[in-house]
Amino acid sequence: ARLGRLPCSIRFSGRTHEACPANQLKTEPLPASELSWRDVPKTPEQLEEKFRRDLRVLEEETQAHPNTRWWFYLGETRKNLGDHAGAVIAYDRCAALRGWNEESAWACYQAAVCLGELGLWCEAIDRCATGLTRHAAVGELAWLAGFACYQLGRYHDALAWSAMASASGMYIGVGRALPRIGFSNPAARFELPHQLQAYCWDKLGRPDLAHAARLKESYALSTRLGGLEPEPIAG
Repeated sequence: ARLGRLPCSIRFSGRTHEACPANQLKTEPLPASELSWRDVPKTPEQLEEKFRRDLRVLEEETQAHPNTRWWFYLGETRKNLGDHAGAVIAYDRCAALRGWNEESAWACYQAAVCLGELGLWCEAIDRCATGLTRHAAVGELAWLAGFACYQLGRYHDALAWSAMASASGMYIGVGRALPRIGFSNPAARFELPHQLQAYCWDKLGRPDLAHAARLKESYALSTRLGGLEPEPIAG
């Protein structure tokens, strides 16, 4: 949630999923004690109506103004409506246009999620690899590629991908030093790479290494939830 001080020199734009160039304004975080709010949840029927409306608008926008934002949110809308194959097409188009690198990488991530829902794990790995060429700091892509390898029984590959995710993560990696401002899967930036390693070591018959990975998973989760300070970056 954001508050804007009026009068303001910038405006929101877009018929749905509207945005404003907030980077043009001075911003200041407010302590939670100074501001509280509560969203009114939509009923399933209201959500369905919203998604159907967004689908109509975004299909028009991608034809009239085919920029990356509208393709990305067309993918999101199709995904929310359960059309995973259609969502992949929209996400792929967003990534192919090579706009904002973070959005492009996240389009690849969401395409991989949808391909996983369709059981197309090899194709999901391909999207993850493509996404890392768009923004190498999006370690969630490496975690998801590892998860896809795990689903295919490729446990050593899964370990390698999860190590990449951990290296760019927020627990014992360099994630806090890498600039990102938008899309994120916090669990995949903290504990999920270590959880995946534990699963893989179990499958490979190494309970000792699985136990060590579970300890890291536990500490990473506690760090994410605010119970521990992150470990310093080595070197």
